[in-house]
Amino acid sequence: MARSMLVTLGLVIVGQIVYQIGQRAVPANAPPVAVFVIAYFAAGLLCVALAWPFGAFAANISWKPALAWPTWVIAAAIVAIEVGYLTAYRAGWTLGTAFATASTITVVMLAVIDWSAHGNALSAKQLVGLVCSCLGVWLLSSARHS
Repeated sequence: MARSMLVTLGLVIVGQIVYQIGQRAVPANAPPVAVFVIAYFAAGLLCVALAWPFGAFAANISWKPALAWPTWVIAAAIVAIEVGYLTAYRAGWTLGTAFATASTITVVMLAVIDWSAHGNALSAKQLVGLVCSCLGVWLLSSARHS
């Protein structure tokens, strides 16, 4: 695997770990919408700071394609994820079980969507992997109730 692929995946992993710990640590009396307004304002400032090094202000770059419908779908999905995790933690889910359950169900659903909508085949090895993931989440969740 190329070094750049490992670095980018590492960034995602570190980001997800920090994200989950941060979500879990939000005070119970903090209004969710206020938390996200402040968090996204800060994230917006960080994105503006990163826009120049990433070439977003280059002379030949148009921001118009960024206004296409997928950007708005991503925005709605971000809000759903944010509110979902915060309310899941407040409802009693633990860090490990909330993330593992949501991620595993997401992977299974994306595999089904990829297979049905895009015609990408699932190998026997991939199907076994999906079953093992589901079994792992079941074991994590059942241990919590034992």
